[in-house]
Amino acid sequence: MMKCKLERLKGIDIPKSIIFTEKDNKLILTMNSSCINANMQENRAAFEAWALLGKAKGYNEVILKLNIDDTIKCDGHYNRFLYRVYCFNELFDWFVMSKELEQRAKEFYNKYFKNNDLIYNIPVNNEEKEPKHPEAKLEMFLANHTQKANEELGLNVNCFYHQLPVGTFYEKKSRNTRLFTGGKSAIDLWGIEGNTLNVIELKVKDNKSLGVLSELFFYVCLMRDFHIEPKKAKPAQEKGTDLRGFDILRKQKIKMINGIILTEQVHPQLEYAFEEIKKCNQKDKRINFDKFIEIDEELKKEYY
Repeated sequence: MMKCKLERLKGIDIPKSIIFTEKDNKLILTMNSSCINANMQENRAAFEAWALLGKAKGYNEVILKLNIDDTIKCDGHYNRFLYRVYCFNELFDWFVMSKELEQRAKEFYNKYFKNNDLIYNIPVNNEEKEPKHPEAKLEMFLANHTQKANEELGLNVNCFYHQLPVGTFYEKKSRNTRLFTGGKSAIDLWGIEGNTLNVIELKVKDNKSLGVLSELFFYVCLMRDFHIEPKKAKPAQEKGTDLRGFDILRKQKIKMINGIILTEQVHPQLEYAFEEIKKCNQKDKRINFDKFIEIDEELKKEYY
């Protein structure tokens, strides 16, 4: 087998913990335990981004394999990896899992997402404190300046909200029943236009990893499963859910999830990978990846 041609692309930092090989114009990605237990934004965990880029650069097929040992942790990162793999495989015919991975992914999805026993977090406070982190500052600014946000994003949303929780639990909400990672995991910015839920992922400063695609992909798929019929989960509570716009989302009949990236710096290969992820709409009309936008200089001056 040969090393892959992605290594020769401009601006690419190939993670050493994923083995990239090619054979018969097929890209083979082999992930070890540390990749699977890493944050999905990291290059070593973002298999979606590498697969999409491989397809964009001419490979006929992308194969994902496992090379795991007893250091693997069956934790929230691991569960989220299996969910992402299952969803990605459903949407792209050119993406193939090894037999071992296919079995693991199907067992996870069938156990948790084939019934209605999932519960998801709702906002529990307004989080109106003055943010210090640049991304949090941008979230708050856009949530409080609807017209500017619409102009920047090319949308026509009545109101934007920030920090939409994505915490997911099985049967009941508790530390032991949490499926994915983190008590504060949330979508940066969101807004509803008609029957479309727009999910916006923000990246500021020098954060320009291709892993933003993996993160956005996860959020878009999860919002589809939470909010579009047949819904696979229900909110942690039905009443008193009017914080940060959640009551509007709960009552609105959502038919489409639309993913957008708003970033200060664009990765040199993001355009090519993004063109491929947009094609998932051919398989599932309920999801869409609209665009990625470089933050306007005038907007930077206002929120910094």
